[in-house]
Amino acid sequence: MEGRTMKHARALGGTAAVFAGLLLLTAAHRAVAAETKTVTIGLLASLSGYVASYGTDERDGALLAIDEINKSNAIPGIKIKPIVLDDKGDPTATVEAAQQAIDQGAVAILGPTTTAGTAALASIATARQVPEVSFGLLTAKPHENPPAYAYSLSIEPKDEALGDLNVALEHKNVKSVAITYDSNAYGQLISDALKQDAPAKGLQVVAAEAFKSTSTDMTPQLTAIRSANPDVILDIGGGTTPALIARQMYELGMHQLLVVSAVSFGIGDAKFAQIAGPNALSNVRHTAFAEEVWNTLPKSDPRYAKLHAMIPAFHKAYGHDPNGYGAAAAYDATWVLADAIKRAGSLDPKKIQAALDQTKYQGTLCLARFTPSSHSACHSDSLVASKMVNGKLTYGN
Repeated sequence: MEGRTMKHARALGGTAAVFAGLLLLTAAHRAVAAETKTVTIGLLASLSGYVASYGTDERDGALLAIDEINKSNAIPGIKIKPIVLDDKGDPTATVEAAQQAIDQGAVAILGPTTTAGTAALASIATARQVPEVSFGLLTAKPHENPPAYAYSLSIEPKDEALGDLNVALEHKNVKSVAITYDSNAYGQLISDALKQDAPAKGLQVVAAEAFKSTSTDMTPQLTAIRSANPDVILDIGGGTTPALIARQMYELGMHQLLVVSAVSFGIGDAKFAQIAGPNALSNVRHTAFAEEVWNTLPKSDPRYAKLHAMIPAFHKAYGHDPNGYGAAAAYDATWVLADAIKRAGSLDPKKIQAALDQTKYQGTLCLARFTPSSHSACHSDSLVASKMVNGKLTYGN
C-alpha cells in the first residue's frame, strides 16, 4: 500500500512539473507577444494611371521587403504593417492618400511613384513631421534645400544627367546631342540638367523637343530633330514613349544612337522590344540601374549578391521578374526605412527622421546615403551602361 502511495505521489509530482513547465512556456510566449509592437507605414504607389507598370512593381518590391523584415525580426520586437494606397500617378491623389495614411497612424510614408507626387507630398510630410522615403525624384536642387522630411531612393537630376552624358560619350566622335523629354516635372528637371552640363563635356545641344506622357506619335518631334542632325538622341520620359521613339526613329531612317535615361525604362525590356520592334533595338542604349541588368552584372559589383537574392525572391513571390528598376527602388527604400527605425530605437517620426539623415546602407540599387544636406540616395556612380541584346537589357555599351 505504501509503495502504491509513493508511486502515485511521484506521478502527481511529474504531472505538476509538466504543468508548471507549460505555464512557464505560455507566460514566456505571452511576454514575447507583449514585447512585439506594430508600426504602421503608408505605402503609396501608382497602381493605376500612365506609370502603373512602375507602381505595381514598387508596391510588390516594398511588400517583399516588409515580409523579409518581419520574418527576420530585422527591427527587434517590431513588425511593419503597411497601408497600401494608389497614388494614381497624380499629385492631388498622392496628397490625399498620404493624408489618409497619416490619419490612420502611419509614422512614415514609402513612395510615391512620380516626381510630381514626391514634390507634392514633401510639403505635407514636413508640415506633419512624418518622413517620406520616395521612389520618385526630389526637387531640382536637393543638395541646396532638401525638404526636411522628404527622402528619395532615386537619383538626383544632375547625377542622372551626368550618367546619360557619360553613356553617350563612350561612343566615338560624339559632338552633339538632341533631347526628347516628357513635359512633366521629371522630364523638365533632367532636360534642364542636360542642357546645363553638356557644354562642360564638350557637347552641343542642337535640339530639345517635349512630349506628353500619353503621346502616341513622336513624328513631329523626331522630324525637327532629324533636321538638326545630332550625333546622339537622349530621351527623358517614362511609360511607352521611349520605345515608340526608337520605333519611329527607325521608320524615319534616323540611325543615331538613342540613349534612354535612367528612370525612363519602367515598362521592362520585353515590352520595350515588342513596341520598338527588332530592327530598332541595335541603336538603343540605356543608362541603367544595376537591378535592370542583374543577371549580366559583374560579380565584383557590390550589389551583385543582394540582387541575386532579391530578384529570385521577387520572382518566387509574384511569378515574374521586375519590369524595371522600380521594384528594387521600393525594396531598398523599405529596408532603408527599417534600418532607420532600428537605429532610432523609437517609433517617434522625429527620431526616425533624424536617423534617416545618418543613413549609409548598401542596397540593390546603390550604396544609399543620406545626410542633412542630401536626401537623394543614389548618385551617378550607381548607374551602368546597358544595351539590348536579343530583346533583353544587357550590361555593357
